Amino acid sequence: MAQGESVQSAVLSPKSGLVVTPYVSLETLYDSNIFISPGQRESDSIQRLSPGIGIGYRSDRSTFKFLYTFDSERYSRHPDLNTWQARQTGLIGDTYAFTERFTGGLSGYYLETYYPGELAPVSSLQLTRTRATRISIRPTARYQVNPRLYTSFFYDRAREHVDNGLTSYISTGSAAMTYDLTHRDQLTFRYQTYWFDFSTGTSPISRVFTLGWEHHFSRKTALFLVVGPRDTDGRTVADVSAAISHVTQRTSQTFGYTRSQTTLAGQTGVYDTYSWVASFGFHPAPRWNINLEPAYYRLSQGSQEARSYSLGLSGRYWFARDWSLALSYNYNRQRGVLGTGNDALILRNVIALSLTWALPTGPGHASLPARQSYLPPALEKHG
Repeated sequence: MAQGESVQSAVLSPKSGLVVTPYVSLETLYDSNIFISPGQRESDSIQRLSPGIGIGYRSDRSTFKFLYTFDSERYSRHPDLNTWQARQTGLIGDTYAFTERFTGGLSGYYLETYYPGELAPVSSLQLTRTRATRISIRPTARYQVNPRLYTSFFYDRAREHVDNGLTSYISTGSAAMTYDLTHRDQLTFRYQTYWFDFSTGTSPISRVFTLGWEHHFSRKTALFLVVGPRDTDGRTVADVSAAISHVTQRTSQTFGYTRSQTTLAGQTGVYDTYSWVASFGFHPAPRWNINLEPAYYRLSQGSQEARSYSLGLSGRYWFARDWSLALSYNYNRQRGVLGTGNDALILRNVIALSLTWALPTGPGHASLPARQSYLPPALEKHG
């Protein structure tokens, strides 16, 4: 769902001043499995209209973000699926520096979609088409102890609901301490607690203690490693996240591995997750942006297991300052349907061509790069 942190920081958090970005995208796409069915697949051609607005403001003490967008879809072969609100996304947040050392913030997020898998995009799992919503609120705090040491805290409360009747409440509390060992090395000690409450009556609790290490070999290459134990209702597993990235002026490469736990919209309980993800970005010219993202995911709970292979390829060309044309292809091959014990095969191919207009305006516009993807993050979607 997100195009990247660089886009969000540029459009929703300018270096100074106010930036207002109205935008609209017209997209035509082909989906080979619109119902995410393991049996007989039904395909369709879809026309999608996505208007929205992003607002970012930054002063010496305050940073404000606002984003809203919705999708209207028209199906060629399944007119009963036509809707003015196939997806809605809303984001609002503000941070304020009370003193030079203490900063507090509050943010809220809303997502409504017919593809429940988008509520937990870290798994890339394909879930049966049905309406699902997620709403969350997160207060944060950060305190600078000294120039090399700071602490941070946040609490996140989320509600997920799927039209199959299952509602989940997920609360996360986090406390971290970060220390800059050198100009190249940073250590982070973090403790997190997850409280899960499912409408079926189960309420597991998960506690995680991790040690994170960030090392910069150079200005272009960095290593990130987070490891520690996770205890979920007396069952202890390893929680591991590792990634290495290399970024140059025209290319970027990232390789990552994660072993953790997650929940899925419409499903009860906590799932063990394993993932391998790679990302390759190419910028052959200022107006061109090409990305390739292969990934492998495995989720399991007891005897249930699902494995997913995905490949995303996208390219965007800015033929004018405010206009761009994008072409993308997403392939997903999934073995196993969680919640049913079915080992069926789910295949899905999505090809999309979109035309986008985005115009950042306001006094803060001068602080943005001269040439960059101005799209707010929620505008970049996969099927």
